[in-house]
Amino acid sequence: MSFLAHHLSAFITTCLMANTLIAQEASVPPINKDLFPPKVSIIALGPKPMRRYKMPNKQNDFHSGSRVASLGGQAILLEAPKYSTPPAQLFCKQDGKTKWARFDIGFNNQGALRNVPPLKTLRFFASIPIDKSTKSALKLPPLELNTNTLFFLTPTGGQRSLWEKNPKLTTVPLTWSSKGDTRMLLINTSQQVVNIHISNGKKLSLKSGSQTRIDLKGLAQRNKITLIAKGVNDSKIALQESIKTLPRITKVYAFYNAAPKTNGGRTLGTFRAVYEAPN
Repeated sequence: MSFLAHHLSAFITTCLMANTLIAQEASVPPINKDLFPPKVSIIALGPKPMRRYKMPNKQNDFHSGSRVASLGGQAILLEAPKYSTPPAQLFCKQDGKTKWARFDIGFNNQGALRNVPPLKTLRFFASIPIDKSTKSALKLPPLELNTNTLFFLTPTGGQRSLWEKNPKLTTVPLTWSSKGDTRMLLINTSQQVVNIHISNGKKLSLKSGSQTRIDLKGLAQRNKITLIAKGVNDSKIALQESIKTLPRITKVYAFYNAAPKTNGGRTLGTFRAVYEAPN
């Protein structure tokens, strides 16, 4: 092959490679800066255990909070019995990462929203597993990009071991009003019907295991909205709250089974949280 022919062949090869690269780049979808990974918050809902105390120098002398007040002296607060409360944290391995991510679990309280990988089933463990045979404590379904989701856990065990078995999972997509109104999400994880009154106008009965959303658009002209909720098994109101309507706000109310001794005599507990729409 002559010198000219050799260089002409190299030039043609270079052009073909460049065209191939251009075609490949054209086939790659452009990066959408508006997309963000799914965010989740995991919250446990359930009865609070009685606080137990121990008097110094007495091994088996346990008392509840009311009994300690009458004894005097400095009492020691004991840990709650095993399985009477949910795990404070769960562990999950995320996409292509060798380290385990720790997720804090809120107990009847609002928790932070955390990024998770999209379109992937997530398995959570009570502790970092030693081998692959370890069973997960919780599975979250694959989640789309640009979504925010609350996952409520409720106990499935017996009276003395509420959280020993894997909990029941209630999935709640966290959404906001498209018109900027104040949105309410109402979720009933309890075993009783919850009667709800909104500013003496709207009334509804939230069945066990159901959820609904309400936009306060018609009522938003007023400064505040009154929300009252009561379980049908209770004589006392579970919730009475004055809501100030604010744009781009979602207020979440989740109802759950509670212990009357640690919940003011009511069998219905109420979780409350406020979330602001992402920018």
